[in-house]
Amino acid sequence: MRVYENYVLAAELSEKAEVSRPALNQLKDARLERMGGVVVLKTDNLSAKYKTAAKKCMNLKNHVTYSYFAQEVGMHKDYMHVLEYQGRKFDRVQIGRYKLLKLSDDFVNCVKKGLTPYMIRKKEDENLAVKQINLQGFKIGFY
Repeated sequence: MRVYENYVLAAELSEKAEVSRPALNQLKDARLERMGGVVVLKTDNLSAKYKTAAKKCMNLKNHVTYSYFAQEVGMHKDYMHVLEYQGRKFDRVQIGRYKLLKLSDDFVNCVKKGLTPYMIRKKEDENLAVKQINLQGFKIGFY
């Protein structure tokens, strides 16, 4: 898993900059990457026009999409959506059709250190963890 600091959603940037999404692919020095199935764009190398539009977009430093988070900690990609449909509340932001989960600072720091997150489901899973945190009701271990 990784932290997307200084990245914005390509869909949000194309809306704010009033250009089509394929036009973002044609930008020189643009760094397009994928967060699961969602395209994100690094804002450091953008031209002035797009940099001002990117400032209006949300920095993804402490946010990831539901499906990306679920897959990275060992759940099915739709698991978070199902839980929310069943009435579970999460600290999240919605941008267009994308739901972004807010990550805690502890979680982000562990990922920056190179630790791998996983969902703790059983008592035996706790023994594998170098560090454990509670993130929005989920017990997450890192190894």
